[in-house]
Amino acid sequence: MTKKITCLFLFSINMTSIHAQFKYPSPHTTLIQQVGYTNIELNYDRPAARGRKIFGGLVPFGVLWPTGASDATNITFDKDVRIEGKPVKAGIYALFTIPNQDYWELILNSEPNQYGTFEYQDELDVIRIKVPVQKLQHFQESLTFSFDFVPRNAIMSISWVNVKV
Repeated sequence: MTKKITCLFLFSINMTSIHAQFKYPSPHTTLIQQVGYTNIELNYDRPAARGRKIFGGLVPFGVLWPTGASDATNITFDKDVRIEGKPVKAGIYALFTIPNQDYWELILNSEPNQYGTFEYQDELDVIRIKVPVQKLQHFQESLTFSFDFVPRNAIMSISWVNVKV
């Protein structure tokens, strides 16, 4: 009996120290993914829903969003790529989005070092594409980027709350 209580107590202490490590409400995240011979790196601040209304609330519909919290999300390609058939040169880009109920507009902007959308200039856009909104079958507490692979290509997804694009 003593061993079980001791283990439970130690587990509680460890969980408390892990909780204390989450110093910022939107921790910075880096996702590195190799797609074929190309390396892709995403740097973003990862906000959590925390019971708030996100889309159509905290993130208004039809308004430019830095696709994360604080700094604009940055995406880096170490080789030239094609996105939806459109050529994009190797480099670092800011990734902005304009969420809507049925579709989102994804924007790559050639100025990666931006805080929020304050310095955004549309004349620096490299690519703009519209993608349909999908409803998630599960709740996604924190903003999450991921990659799925299909023959000769990859699909980047953005998921948060009950939305996936």
